[in-house]
This record gives sequence, structure tokens and C-alpha cells, in this order.
Amino acid sequence: MTDRDGLKDRVIEVLKNGKRSVDYMDIRMGEGESTAINIRNKRIEDTTRPRSFGGSVRALYKGGWGFAAFTRIDQLPEAVEKAKRFSRLVARDKSMLAEVSVVRDVVKASDSEKDFLNKSLGKKVKILKHYDKVAWTVGPEIVNVNVSYGDSLTWKLFVSSTGSVIEQEKALVYSLLQVTAKKSDVVGRYHIHLTDTNFTALMNREEEVLTAARIAVKLTRAPQVTSGSYEVILDPLLAGVFAHEAFGHLSEGDNVYENPQLAKVMRLGKRFGSPLLTIYDDPSEMGFRGSYKYDDEGVASSRVVLLDKGVLAGRMHSRETAGKMNEKPNGHARAAGVRTTPIVRMGITRIAPGKSSFEEILAGVKKGLYCINWQAGNTDHERFTFTAGYAREINNGKLGRVVRDVKLTGSLFETLKKVSMVGREVVIQGGSCGKMGQYIPENSAAPHVRISKVEVIGV
Repeated sequence: MTDRDGLKDRVIEVLKNGKRSVDYMDIRMGEGESTAINIRNKRIEDTTRPRSFGGSVRALYKGGWGFAAFTRIDQLPEAVEKAKRFSRLVARDKSMLAEVSVVRDVVKASDSEKDFLNKSLGKKVKILKHYDKVAWTVGPEIVNVNVSYGDSLTWKLFVSSTGSVIEQEKALVYSLLQVTAKKSDVVGRYHIHLTDTNFTALMNREEEVLTAARIAVKLTRAPQVTSGSYEVILDPLLAGVFAHEAFGHLSEGDNVYENPQLAKVMRLGKRFGSPLLTIYDDPSEMGFRGSYKYDDEGVASSRVVLLDKGVLAGRMHSRETAGKMNEKPNGHARAAGVRTTPIVRMGITRIAPGKSSFEEILAGVKKGLYCINWQAGNTDHERFTFTAGYAREINNGKLGRVVRDVKLTGSLFETLKKVSMVGREVVIQGGSCGKMGQYIPENSAAPHVRISKVEVIGV
């Protein structure tokens, strides 16, 4: 482990001398160690335990950003000069950063979040091999099992020309099981997260592994869904992904600011959805994958209500998008690592719970689908397409047969208006979100959501 106090003092000194002749400068630096294990087809494909060190410099001059990364501390002065030079090359107008408080703080990961540190690589491999073996026992239809695991502990330093000095430690654990079954020409796939909180949560998951494998097999025998319009119930996992992908990305300040057409549509105060629907993003609740106390611009994370009872109420911002749009910064500028530039991102995106039980939500559906888990999803502005893990038919409030290849599609804004019931029990799930080539840890959380009409296509 490096001398962090010594590194911090050196960064502060370099920034103090280098910040002259620019409007703003910040330096981010960090180090980390991680483990990655992947088992596929009963074989360990790879096991890595890399260590990393590096950082980057951002300089802002007359609205132009310069960025330079480094991998050794002795490269920092040169990176400062490069960032300054680059910022002058693209200078065009005036710099517009929203004002924020100066912060000096040290944030530590909790002991429970770091519980993987005292577990050997051998123990981690043994647990994954055990779950792999359990999944294969379900039947001859199983043709592939993929069990992946990763953990990391990182330390980040943020120093800005306005005086902020922030150290943050982050521990992450993640494990995913994916099962593929095949019968004749029909393929069934299903996945579950084994953990996205800490190592302890990885233990004793045999029943869930068996259930996932059995679902994959069942899907090989299930009929394909009949295309058409349905009343649909989204389970909490699919509802959470829907909120993240379909609405969360539309509420990122850079997406709105950089697209004049979208800016006209995403007007604060405009009704977009049912009065039953409230969506917000709040990374300040610690202990989850998407949690953080300060973003990568040194701004405190905060709860941002995006949709308030169906009305557009806010959006997520970096300092620059907040400044340019004359709105308040809220700590949503995130980078995949210290050598990449911060962009506006979600942290923990939630659909607020309603008042209905699942039984009440189910009872009112005459002909519909109960869509469970997810396989894939994408959006193109207001158009969305999501593929459920699978679905069960609903007839007069009763769950019926399993159907596969369930793809939901339509207009986001029209669909949000058709939300007719929201459940009261919320499920949170962790994952990774990609944007502009950067993948970051995030969470989504949601209850059951009933939608009166959705177009469904059999894949």
C-alpha cells in the first residue's frame, strides 16, 4: 500500500502551482485491488487479482475542458500541463460551473462491506464451483452454466482548485449465475444475482440456484407468448430496470442539455405519468453498489425526485450541466475510474412504493401477463423495448401457464400514463450501467407495477 498522506500532500502542492491561468482544475487519483473469477462449462475460465494505480487531471478554460491521465505519480506535473494546454485548444465561450461547497472529508468503507478481504481465493473458487455443480444437477437439458464473481477495494483522492480535498474508500462485491438449457431447438435462459452487497450474502444460496436452473429448463418446454396488447404486471426486478433504462437516462442532465429536441420534451412541471408513479435517484443511502457520499466532482450525493406523482420534477446533474441549465447541482457526476472523465450518471434509481399488495394488483387483471425478471432492455429516447426473463399468463386474476420470449415495447410517456397500480413491497437489485463506454456500479429498486396496456411481441 502506498503512502497516501504523502501522495495527498504532493497532489495538493502540484495543483496549487498548476491551477494558474485556468478557470478551474481538479485532480483525481486512486489505487485499488480486485478479484475476478469466471466459471463456464464446468471450467474455470479465468481468475485475476490485479492491482491498479493512476489518476487524471481536468482543466477548464473559457468553457473548454482539457483532460490528461497518468499511471505514475511522477507523471502528474506533465499531466497538469497537458490538461491546461488541451483546455486552451478547445476554449470557446465562458466556463459555467454551478457553485458548490468546499469539502474536506475522509470516507471509509464499513467492515461488513469489506468482509471479502479475509476470504482466500481458494474459498471463493470453492463456493462458485459448488453452485456450478448444483445447477448442473437439475437435468440433461442444462447445456451451460456461467458463474462469475468479482470484488474490489478502491481508494480515491479528489483535490480541486476551489479547495476541496476528499478521500473515499469503496468496497464492491458482485456475483452472477446464468443458466442455459436446451431441448430440441428451444433454448431457455435465466439468471440471478448471488450477491451485490457483501461476501456473506453469497453463502447458502443453493435453493435459489436450483430454482434458476429449473426455470431455464421449464422455458425450453414453454410456449412462445402470443403477440398483442396486454394488461401487464412487472415484477420488482423488471420494474426497476424499466425505471432505470427507460426514464433514468432521459433524466440525466447532459442527455437533456445536449439534445434540444429532448429538452423541449423533458420540461420540468410537465405531466408524464400516472399520479401513482414517483421515481427518484438517491445514492446517499450508503451500503449499496450505487452508494457514494461524494461524486467524482466532490459534490455531495443527494436525493433527486425525477418524477413526482407523474409530473417531471427534476433531473440529475454535473456541476457543468447544472450551471448551463441554471439548476442546482446534486452530486451525479460519476466516472468509471480515476483515469476517465466524470459524466452524469444514476446511482440508486427507485420507484417509490404504493399501497397495494401483490394479491390486490393481480386480482383486477382479466387477461394479462405477469412479467418476471429481465434479459435485456434498450431505449431510443421515448421508445423502449424490454425482454422479460419469462412471464405467466393471467386469466381472471389467476396465474396460468409459463410463456417465453416476452418482449415489451412502446412509447415510454404513453406507458407511464397507463400505470394503474403500484405495490408496497420494494426489491433492490444491483448491476452495472454503461454510458459512453464507461461501466459503473448502480442499483435499481421497485415494487410490483401494473400497467393497463402494453404491446407485447413474441421474440
